[in-house]
Amino acid sequence: MLFSSAFSKPTVYSCLVTTSTRGPIGAAKRHIQAQWLRRKHNNARDDFRQSRPDAQASRLDYDYDEMITATMPMRFSPTSELLGYPPNVDVDGQSECFISGHLMRKIVFTPGIGSPLPRAGPGVKSYRVTSVPNKGEGMLAARDISAGELVLAERPLLVVPIGVKMKTVRVLPSNGEPTSAQTTQVQEEDAEKFFALAVKRMKPRQREAFEKLESSHLREGCGPIEGRVRMNAFGFKELRDPPKNGKPGPNYGIVCEDLSRINHSCGPNTIQHWDMPSFSIQLRAVRDIEQGEEISVNYSEASLMASYAARQADLAPYGFRCDCPSCTNPKASDARRHQIRTMLQSRTKLAEQRSGAGPEEDSDTPVEELLDGLTLVQELLDGLKLIEKEGLEGTSGYGFMLTLVMSRYAADGDVAGMRVYARKFSVWRVATHREGAVDEEEVENGFGLLPLAELVQKMTTGESIL
Repeated sequence: MLFSSAFSKPTVYSCLVTTSTRGPIGAAKRHIQAQWLRRKHNNARDDFRQSRPDAQASRLDYDYDEMITATMPMRFSPTSELLGYPPNVDVDGQSECFISGHLMRKIVFTPGIGSPLPRAGPGVKSYRVTSVPNKGEGMLAARDISAGELVLAERPLLVVPIGVKMKTVRVLPSNGEPTSAQTTQVQEEDAEKFFALAVKRMKPRQREAFEKLESSHLREGCGPIEGRVRMNAFGFKELRDPPKNGKPGPNYGIVCEDLSRINHSCGPNTIQHWDMPSFSIQLRAVRDIEQGEEISVNYSEASLMASYAARQADLAPYGFRCDCPSCTNPKASDARRHQIRTMLQSRTKLAEQRSGAGPEEDSDTPVEELLDGLTLVQELLDGLKLIEKEGLEGTSGYGFMLTLVMSRYAADGDVAGMRVYARKFSVWRVATHREGAVDEEEVENGFGLLPLAELVQKMTTGESIL
């Protein structure tokens, strides 16, 4: 793999690994070879540090997998001419990145790149970072926060690849080979040194904030920078290299000063979202949060609907056991989540059969067919309460149930009830980053259900519908 600075001449690094020899002599050769690998890499890194900064400021023609240190957000013209940094960086901050040539082009050619960060609104700051019992540092609500409200938008301190082996090793015929552990150690040392180049570019206050973050390096045996990335990074599909040779492209770890302090919950009260134009993570509340309540997100890649055992297994690499309300009483929680899954499956089965859509997709299945078998509003409201008890308001299933309640009220001719849940659905869309603001027109119109509600209302009261 190639490594270069966005403002310097590209530099190629490679090293040699020989074939294996068994026994004590082979072990000695492997040890010597590993030491040689380190010296070889140190020399290459010294060459890299001596490259001239700003020599290649206008370049964008990096190879697909050439790795670049760059400060983002950065603006280029459609003809790849460097336009510089956006004017708001002194307020909104900048991010030091170690990214591929592919991802750099994707970022700088994003329409509106460098847009100002959205603000949480005037008045008292919505959160504070402080010590949380049994969790180290965490984030608490500094005031009441409403569902759908922006809690925080923050540019990263650092963006680096995660779970990627630096391709600095190739095999040549010989009679000695480092062990797998030695090779991994060299690769991790390389990653640490290259990540350090990005950290070194940070402004003093940014670097101080990064170094205050907790690191897992003593527990995991990696370097302190990689340890901080492992402990504190978010990952988003928008910052990922494309597949290559049939394998998924590498993901990137995004480390922030404040957002990286947020603790996990299996019933989180916020959802995080990557916004490329502002080059920031945005955090919104999925339900009302009271002043003093801990603000939480979901760390796990497992579905929030998954069982306690599945969620804990997915969280194991973080080195803690979740003690959220659902995990404190896993037997009762698993039963509720199973009931929720069954309920959602029964409501979406017909939709999937007819259109292939589920709760995460739009369905053209008639409302009356989705409501068939759930003739009472109370049944649907009970289902919503079950989801809320598990703290799953941020899931697509919750949004789907809101549409069913809204539709049920419309089918009953209850315009007021329809609008109550139309508003809840619109707020949910904002909270889950599907919309930027509540659509008052859609709320008033019940997302297209108002004509049905008014027709049923007229029929119920005996009013002429002609």
